[in-house]
Amino acid sequence: MSSPLLRTSRSLCSSCLSWRRYRLYSSQAAFATSAVPTSNQTESLSAGLTDALAKKKMPKRAQAHRETKAGELVGNDTPSQSRNPLEPTRVDLYLASIHAAGLEPTLDDIERCRPKRHSSPESSKYAEEYNNLSDTLCRSFSKEQLRKFTELYNLDPIWTRCSRRKVEYAESIIEKQWNWPSLKEIERRQRDRTEVVIKTFSVTPSQLFLILGKDGADLLQLSMQYNVHISLASNPLALRVEGLRGTMKQLTEHLSELKKGIIDEIVELPSKQPIRQDLVQRISRLAGAYVENLGHKGKIRICAKDTDKMDTAKRLAIRASTEVSYVII
Repeated sequence: MSSPLLRTSRSLCSSCLSWRRYRLYSSQAAFATSAVPTSNQTESLSAGLTDALAKKKMPKRAQAHRETKAGELVGNDTPSQSRNPLEPTRVDLYLASIHAAGLEPTLDDIERCRPKRHSSPESSKYAEEYNNLSDTLCRSFSKEQLRKFTELYNLDPIWTRCSRRKVEYAESIIEKQWNWPSLKEIERRQRDRTEVVIKTFSVTPSQLFLILGKDGADLLQLSMQYNVHISLASNPLALRVEGLRGTMKQLTEHLSELKKGIIDEIVELPSKQPIRQDLVQRISRLAGAYVENLGHKGKIRICAKDTDKMDTAKRLAIRASTEVSYVII
């Protein structure tokens, strides 16, 4: 059996101890430096490996293209900025160049903007197509150029006057020259068919009597004809009508014509005496005309829709006045 190794404890001097510590410190520092690379060394090492692999796998033409792109990025490393909205567009620059060259657009230029067809005016697409076309004309040409186009198209002077707005010139060309239906008129008809409005018509007692007719039959017929609801307001005296906007316009015209067609006449009775109020109402109902006393001198006022009813009311009023006078005598 081998004898065990014996450890001998031997004391070291101070100089030996300091030398051993120095060697230990130097060995650890060198190991740390060689084992952990710096960030710069890591980046250069990874970049080198990447370039080597890329060059090995990439064809020569692609490699040259990549090197060219890399050179461009190095030369211009700032990203491209978005266009300033205040800067002129290409259309503006084009028009400016034409103006600077002393050239003016012709009818051929604006005719290039004219679509071959459009959707049905009743469809929802028509409004979009109309507005897009109007915007295109306003963006492509100036106000003065659009006005000159209206003159070249020989439109009526009402559409070519200088006081109009730019969009109005464009709409005149679209509607009057290219024969597109008016978008405003289409929207107005749409409102007339769907929008409910309330309107009040002021009337006089004589007008109200003639509009009502016998027992209100004429007013009921009017309400059914125009599909409206009519009620009476007493203070002030008026007709309150509720219905669609389109039929309301027709009813307004009808009432206006009816008022204009009323004839009135002042008649002096032979008896020089006023007619009793109960007889006045009876005469008005029988003749279909409005009759009223004017003072106490035997004068009456008759309002009627036509001369036949006027003559009937006068005959009945004179007869009633004569009978009353005979009874008094």
